[in-house]
Amino acid sequence: MAQKFDSPLLRTRIRSVPQRSITLNLTLLGAVVMLLAWFVLVFVSHVPSGAVHLLYAASIILFARRILVGAPRFVS
Repeated sequence: MAQKFDSPLLRTRIRSVPQRSITLNLTLLGAVVMLLAWFVLVFVSHVPSGAVHLLYAASIILFARRILVGAPRFVS
């Protein structure tokens, strides 16, 4: 009978590569939409209101959240 040697250092395991999902995180989508809306309102429409800049602040917060938390697997 042939003896089977099973060394933990020599084990190889073929793993299937997970398919990348094309779904866009809603946090990132919201940040991009708010940033574009802010840009259009401030530079195209010339809205002088200070409240418009809350769009910019909110979009930066969402971008920071995306960077700090990372890209979660669930859609937030």
